[in-house]
Amino acid sequence: MVYGCSVSPNKMGIGNISDLIRMENTICKNKLSEVTSNIPFDRMSFTLEHLCRIHNYLFGDLYYDAGVIREVSDRQLVLVKRALNLLSGVIESESPSRIVDTVSQNIYRIYSAQLFCDGNTRTSFVFLGQILRYKELDFDYDFYHGESNPKDERNIREKIKMLFERKDEK
Repeated sequence: MVYGCSVSPNKMGIGNISDLIRMENTICKNKLSEVTSNIPFDRMSFTLEHLCRIHNYLFGDLYYDAGVIREVSDRQLVLVKRALNLLSGVIESESPSRIVDTVSQNIYRIYSAQLFCDGNTRTSFVFLGQILRYKELDFDYDFYHGESNPKDERNIREKIKMLFERKDEK
């Protein structure tokens, strides 16, 4: 839950946060397997609009404001746009260490901005998955399940390094 947001008005009339989280989990679990085919990713995907598309895809069945950026400071928007720009610049890099550092730092920055009232972790996580799949890393959404999420930059870094190691072993 984000400061300034309560239980978000939702299309199912759920007023209890625990019930709402369970419903989010159910809906998102089903959508994760389809996200790659429904939200295309390419070099032009490093935009706020792309993040909004991901959020709307994941949460559009549940929230009225899915895909809409909440009121955030200009500074937060500048930091997110800078993170997107840095990610765009590293996507064609062949240096695993540069990719690991840039991606982990900037996915964490995007997550930390809390652009949406709900669903920031999953939105950042899907965007991370799209970047890693673009780099032909064997990213599986189950691989990043549980405590492994964009809330911890160090954890992101370790998971991406592990994916590069797997790729080198093949």
